[in-house]
Amino acid sequence: MQRRQFLQTLLGLAGTGVAGVRPGRGSGPDRLNVVLILVDDLGWRDLGCYGSDAYDTPNLDRLADQGTRFTNAYAAAPNCSPSRASLLTGQAPARLHLTTYLPGRDVPHAPLRPPDMRDHLPHEVRTVAERLGARGYATASIGKWHLGGPGSLPTDHGFDVGFGGSGRGHQQGMFAPYGVPDVEARPGEYLTDRLNRRARRFIETHRNQPFFLYLPHYAVHRPHEGKEALVQKYRDRLGPGHEERAAYAAMIESIDRSTGRIVDTLRRHDIFENTLLLFTSENGPTDVSPPRPLRAGKGTIYEGGIRVPCIAAGAGVARQTVDTPIIGHDLAATILAAAGAQPQGLDGANLRSLLGGAAMDRPRTLHWHFPHYSWRDQRPAGAIRHGRYKLIDYYHCDERELYDLKTDPGERHNLAARQTERTDRLQRRLAHWREQVGAQMPTPNPQHDPEKSSVPACGAQ
Repeated sequence: MQRRQFLQTLLGLAGTGVAGVRPGRGSGPDRLNVVLILVDDLGWRDLGCYGSDAYDTPNLDRLADQGTRFTNAYAAAPNCSPSRASLLTGQAPARLHLTTYLPGRDVPHAPLRPPDMRDHLPHEVRTVAERLGARGYATASIGKWHLGGPGSLPTDHGFDVGFGGSGRGHQQGMFAPYGVPDVEARPGEYLTDRLNRRARRFIETHRNQPFFLYLPHYAVHRPHEGKEALVQKYRDRLGPGHEERAAYAAMIESIDRSTGRIVDTLRRHDIFENTLLLFTSENGPTDVSPPRPLRAGKGTIYEGGIRVPCIAAGAGVARQTVDTPIIGHDLAATILAAAGAQPQGLDGANLRSLLGGAAMDRPRTLHWHFPHYSWRDQRPAGAIRHGRYKLIDYYHCDERELYDLKTDPGERHNLAARQTERTDRLQRRLAHWREQVGAQMPTPNPQHDPEKSSVPACGAQ
């Protein structure tokens, strides 16, 4: 039996719970390399493999065809910082008390005041990087961080290498100067390419030991700026009046090319078959690329704000499309399992068996807690998905929305008034989960002024 076939056989055994090789210094079937690629504001329908005919994504489409494509993958939150915190810790944002982007949005005259929130990733919670570093992994975070400033940067949370993450928020531009303090400005160089070059150098330097590469791109967040040749390509395709969307499309294609270069580097060094590669987005898209048929987008807990593309490829990953719902903190548990660690005490589920082709034995229950007002007119609310049904529970109104996502993925038909028993049951389960994780709730705002408040009133959808 050839070495590659032998490794794949052992991976199959590991996915079924059969013991594999004990951990050693080098990579092996229970000490996989891991590459986690995160895109900022990429919509569920923005890749060809998810149905887009507007944007060209051949490398990602190929990965999806060769690996696992999830159709019901979710971000843990509808915006940046909490989603990232969940991916890196395996904990729900509600448990971390980090439930919106840093530093948050102040709505002084709204009916509710949001809870006091952490202003950085909590140090008492171990990250995936810290756990893997203890197992002999080389670790790098290359790209956007947005989980705190000095004292709470990637290297303060277990990463050996932190590059491009010293700023608290997004980039000022995709061409130099980027507005990213620790990335040297090189005139004419595109930020996605710069991060990619640094990521490939990390792979090449550490190819003979197990490594964890976290590559969180600044793209496709605003400002939407693409390489001119690609922007012109999409101007021609989309027609007049779509200048920003053409730039957005060019950004997506650059992300696709970057991913292809990462895969090529892994293959060139003969380590792709010993690497788990994960690709996803931190939340839904902005209004430049509505995720139809899903409702709304970034900043909301409707499907358009939290359902995201997610692709897995490489070691132990079957060629399949999976409809089972998953959520961001599942990826942390899965990464730890790929490294031979026991992913215990996490809110996320280990997906290794699911990636290998096994089915989950019962319906998933997923939760969200967003006690904030967002720029998309999202009011403080929580949500729960159990099986095909999803409930949204608003915190300052006696108002609930129930949707059957199997027949109504666009969340157009509120069933709460017709299915009161199911609605009540899901609301109780959501409240119980909030108690379990110690979720912080908003409180009545003594400065509330309906005439000055810009948020929607109760009953507005």
